[in-house]
Amino acid sequence: MIKIVLRSFLLTVLLAYSLGTYGQQEEKIKSIFLMKFIENVIWPNKTDSYVIGVIGNSTISKELEARLAVKNKYKITVKDISVNEISSCDVIYLAANKDNSFSRIIEATDSKKILLVTESDFTAKGAGISFAVENNKMHFIVNKSSIEARGLKISTTLLSLGKQV
Repeated sequence: MIKIVLRSFLLTVLLAYSLGTYGQQEEKIKSIFLMKFIENVIWPNKTDSYVIGVIGNSTISKELEARLAVKNKYKITVKDISVNEISSCDVIYLAANKDNSFSRIIEATDSKKILLVTESDFTAKGAGISFAVENNKMHFIVNKSSIEARGLKISTTLLSLGKQV
């Protein structure tokens, strides 16, 4: 079972890498990654559903909703939210145009079991996962200690596929 999940994840990542990184393709890749992040991060005592809160102007909400309409194994809901609505979410996605809200988000999510994913690289400042583009390819950066400090566990598979800080 683990081998099948690992193969599926690796295939998805390879597909995402081959698609390119700009425009609509970038949002598709990020949405694939976000779904895989949820599959590879463990929330204690969490079994039923997940809420992804999107802060900022990003088309990722629409891309995620389109993917979830086809397959929603984890009963994921996507909401466009403000910083004041963070506590109702399991995952926060911070769009680059709201980078100035990062400090408030870190304060509001401190010690809460919330995975913080950012478009800009804030892993050194406490984000759990950040996206980055290098040589026209999308990848992600993982801050394992930040994720674990929030009471979440991250799979070794996800750690091995991302860059770690």
